[in-house]
Amino acid sequence: MILVWNPTNEDMAPVYQGRVYSFPSGHKEEMEDACAKHILTAFGQRGITFLKYGDTEDDIGSKARKINREFKIRQVETYNQTNEGRKTQGASYLTPPAMVRKYAEELGIALNQPYVVRDKEREASDALVAENKELKSRLSALEGMLQKLIDQNEKPSRGR
Repeated sequence: MILVWNPTNEDMAPVYQGRVYSFPSGHKEEMEDACAKHILTAFGQRGITFLKYGDTEDDIGSKARKINREFKIRQVETYNQTNEGRKTQGASYLTPPAMVRKYAEELGIALNQPYVVRDKEREASDALVAENKELKSRLSALEGMLQKLIDQNEKPSRGR
């Protein structure tokens, strides 16, 4: 039997052989070796750990909480990097799940804000359309002026 412990500040619900185990913050549970090893492997990167005779909870808990903090930082950074890459490719923003937003808030790390690629493209297109309209208007005015000059030059020569 192995004593599995969740010293982190978050609740976890590992699954082993179709059974969901509840591991709220601070929970300890003695488990069969195979189940415990599976849960420790799957959730060890999130801070779930085990205790054995002679361990000091302060030391083991401190290390597990550090692992949990590093996990949370990686999650937030991964979403930021993914969205930054998507932005440069012109792909849409991926909204992070509530858990990642919670991690970002807890850690004080800013999540990349949503962006709309289409709006930027539309702005550029609208600016070009407006410029094109203005240039057409100027060209039309110049054509009118040119026609007046042509008409003025033709009238005196006919009158002679």
